[in-house]
Amino acid sequence: MRTWLDTLPPDQKANIVLFAMDMHRTFLNAVRNYPQLEHAVVVHAPFHIKLRFMAANPVRTSTGTARLLALGMQAPLRAAA
Repeated sequence: MRTWLDTLPPDQKANIVLFAMDMHRTFLNAVRNYPQLEHAVVVHAPFHIKLRFMAANPVRTSTGTARLLALGMQAPLRAAA
């Protein structure tokens, strides 16, 4: 990720406002520790949130979806902590 970020010109980095990404800490750290991207908001992609939830709660899809809804997974994403 860092290698790719290094290829972007400064004006493109300045125009990035949001990163939607995998929940892997390496990706988060790459963006958070990049000085020209301090302004960018990071959120986790809904697909990855649901994937992790389903892996931790192996149930039939319909039951899993009901659990996601009960936990408010349809709410807008918030910036990653």
